[in-house]
Amino acid sequence: MKAIATLTQTVFYLPALVMCALVLLAGCGGGGGDPEPLVTRLELGYLVYDVVTPEGATHLTGHESHPPAWPSVAAMVGDRLKLSARADGRLSGDPPTTWHSSNEAVATVEGQRWEALLTTVGPGTAQITVSYGSLATEPLQVTVIAGAPTATYWPLVAGNQWVYYKRAGAFGAEIRVTAQEQTVREGMVWWVLEVEQLTISYKLLLNPKFLRQDERGLRELYYVLQGSRYVPHYRYLLQGPLAAGTRWVDPDHADHYWDLVSTTDSVTVGAGSYVDCLHVREYDGTHGRDYTHSWFAPAVGRVRAQTFLNSDTDPRDLQSEDELTSAGLAR
Repeated sequence: MKAIATLTQTVFYLPALVMCALVLLAGCGGGGGDPEPLVTRLELGYLVYDVVTPEGATHLTGHESHPPAWPSVAAMVGDRLKLSARADGRLSGDPPTTWHSSNEAVATVEGQRWEALLTTVGPGTAQITVSYGSLATEPLQVTVIAGAPTATYWPLVAGNQWVYYKRAGAFGAEIRVTAQEQTVREGMVWWVLEVEQLTISYKLLLNPKFLRQDERGLRELYYVLQGSRYVPHYRYLLQGPLAAGTRWVDPDHADHYWDLVSTTDSVTVGAGSYVDCLHVREYDGTHGRDYTHSWFAPAVGRVRAQTFLNSDTDPRDLQSEDELTSAGLAR
């Protein structure tokens, strides 16, 4: 009986041993095609928004830029930027990726697998990389500056929202502005602000704004069609020092400038009453004589804007007026 049991066990295990051998041969390439190559290249990237279409309308559809369109980025303390990594070739099993900042006093990076969040925490320079096994990406250099003098006059935080009622002659409409997230354009970190015109039955998506607070003030990025391509231009909507009499000029047009009229104005609009507002007077002589007066309230943003044609404050020349009706702001 003992001999019969041994023979039965041998017959039972033999097919299993053959199958194991076949599996091992297949894993080593025997009997099949060449295996896919392992990872040969690793690239770090970040979120980028397409700026214009051939029709000239700005879209808010983002995409990942691999490798980064700008390998060196200027940021301010408190910026938060989505990062990602991409590998070419076949992933071997599931090894972890490692995100690394060369200077965590300047920028930290927290990620899982192929996505991470970069947060700037102090002035200086840091190199950001991600590694996978023995491979590492080229570094993304982040240079961080602290101290935006105008930060409180337009608080840029994801989800912040401002609703205005816009009047232009007999026309009136609600305009909603929402701070979406941060992206990289022209080597700098910018906030993307979605602008919508609200109607009874639908929302009309208008051209978004690209804003950032830097060491000089509140800066806007916009694009102008020159020939067959769109060229980036910049202007400051607010600029320090925050004192009555400060003037700053459009770098592209000497007859386009802003004056800080007052830092202590009181303004009442639909959203409420505000004190210690900045009153800015903009003169644009590039296509006529336009005057725009804007008021910015601390910890709120722009609360009113009035544009006049050919005269400074004559009510008969009022072309449009924006008034803040509500604001949803992070505290």
